[in-house]
Amino acid sequence: MAEALGAKHLDADDFAWAPSEPPFVHRIEPAERWAMFTAAIAGVERWALSGSLLRWDDEVMALFDLVVFLHIPQEARIARLLARERQRYGANIDPGGSQYESNRYFMAAAEGYETGEYPVQNLPNARAWLSRLPCPVIEIEGVVPLSESLATVLAA
Repeated sequence: MAEALGAKHLDADDFAWAPSEPPFVHRIEPAERWAMFTAAIAGVERWALSGSLLRWDDEVMALFDLVVFLHIPQEARIARLLARERQRYGANIDPGGSQYESNRYFMAAAEGYETGEYPVQNLPNARAWLSRLPCPVIEIEGVVPLSESLATVLAA
């Protein structure tokens, strides 16, 4: 999407997590995250930020011209996450593997997304965050082909 918009792509996880092996172990403090992010967009005319921003301070909201919220049905979302985890960690997510416990926790949290069972990163919190945005929000619901999603965003 960023490429089609002629924008620099940034991923929220790159500002939320310190590099580590395995990844996603050490959170970056909010002040450092903000400094890294503002440095990354300094002088950049167009940028697109992907990922969840529920743990970010509200000051980021003022920077958006448009927000696209993808809401994928649970079954498809879980299948995609599991495939990504398998690609990322391989057999390490299997019982006895080095990432087994953290993967079980992550997948259980992902399964509680719709109902809000997982603290912070959940659909009720996402909807509340979206309702506070000062910019237009496009919601893309379902398993939608990228070309269709892109057309919706470009039209906006």
